[in-house]
Amino acid sequence: MSNSIYDNTDIYQDYDRSRVLSPEVYDLWSAALTRNLPAGEIRTIVDLGCGTGRFTTELAECFSAKVYGVELSQKMLTQAVQNVDHPGISWLRGDGQNLPLSDGSVDLVFLSMAYHHFTNPGRALGEISRILHPGGYFCLRTSTIENMGSYLWPTFFPTARKMELDRLPNRQTLLTIVPKYGFSPQVSESVRQPFAVNLAEYCDKISLRGLSSLKAISDDEFSDGRDALLRYCFQEENDGPVFEEIDLFVFCRDE
Repeated sequence: MSNSIYDNTDIYQDYDRSRVLSPEVYDLWSAALTRNLPAGEIRTIVDLGCGTGRFTTELAECFSAKVYGVELSQKMLTQAVQNVDHPGISWLRGDGQNLPLSDGSVDLVFLSMAYHHFTNPGRALGEISRILHPGGYFCLRTSTIENMGSYLWPTFFPTARKMELDRLPNRQTLLTIVPKYGFSPQVSESVRQPFAVNLAEYCDKISLRGLSSLKAISDDEFSDGRDALLRYCFQEENDGPVFEEIDLFVFCRDE
């Protein structure tokens, strides 16, 4: 997993504000997780690529479980420690392709919006399989090529859009590759979540440049795209909530 975009830039400073989710959205994802996972069997969780801890507390409380927040970026991990104070959470700096956890020690690995950062996905999947006990679960929350059309911002940032399309998986690829590492597919569904209450909030979030692909493009291109997005939002008559689709996959570690 590459952490250069997070440790070599200031993206961590605005990451939370650019991706903040409402309590209703957390409830939506908690419901999706508890609906698709046997909550009573899950006592130890790894929040892999936890970033600034956006989902770590939710996991601890949703499952009444011990959670290890594992993150490669020191800047993001430091922010997570500052953000979250929970007795059931421990923090580890670690690479998803070389996890600092023992074999078969975990009931659930949760990976949110980080799969596309793996430089060697096969090695990461092997590590996830290794730390899960047989019958444990791998839960993947990710954008896929299929739901990119539900996002408004890529229209205004063509270079960043190409980056996303080049690195995002498609659904069938995930359903084909993950089982090769000792998993059986259990769930594949798309969750439609409100990302912003209106276009003004949406523009504010995107303007913070908290997405890694937006940070990777030139300042001039970002400025031009942001201005075009602002003009669009100002002129658009439909100013209701802005929704995005995110895929949820659940795999069970083979016995």
